[in-house]
Amino acid sequence: MASFLCFLRTHQRTWRKEQRKRIITFFCMALYFRKQSMLWRTLTLLLWMGVIFSFSTMQGSSQAFDPPLWYYLERKGAHVFEYAILLLLSLSFFRGIFPKESLFRVLLLSSFFSIMYAMTDELHQFFVPYRGARMSDVLIDSVSVLVTASLFFVLYCKQGKKP
Repeated sequence: MASFLCFLRTHQRTWRKEQRKRIITFFCMALYFRKQSMLWRTLTLLLWMGVIFSFSTMQGSSQAFDPPLWYYLERKGAHVFEYAILLLLSLSFFRGIFPKESLFRVLLLSSFFSIMYAMTDELHQFFVPYRGARMSDVLIDSVSVLVTASLFFVLYCKQGKKP
């Protein structure tokens, strides 16, 4: 930014006032939207993590009854959906933080982050009354994260983009 301002300062005599205003306005708008974009990525990620956390505090997973198959599929399908979305939001967040890193590395970081969050979520459920912590849920969440990451990577490469 300092080099840009120095450039403007050295060329201010040759440019008309309107041109300088347009360039400065454009530059400030670009900085504003870049910050807003990162703020948006951060807020959506934190909001989704809060949604997952709030679902963890609900009662009902350690009840002593044999649920029907549709009930089991619905609950485990929710796990798959939650952590697939978490991976995509964390991928967007980490791409904003590390824009020069390769997609593969950022995808690995996002996958690691999402799997660690799944583990801490189950640890949290261990301390919630009428809830139970299950390693099978962590396994389902981890598989969901890895399948989503793989699909994202394959679809990204199929578009002809270099990872």
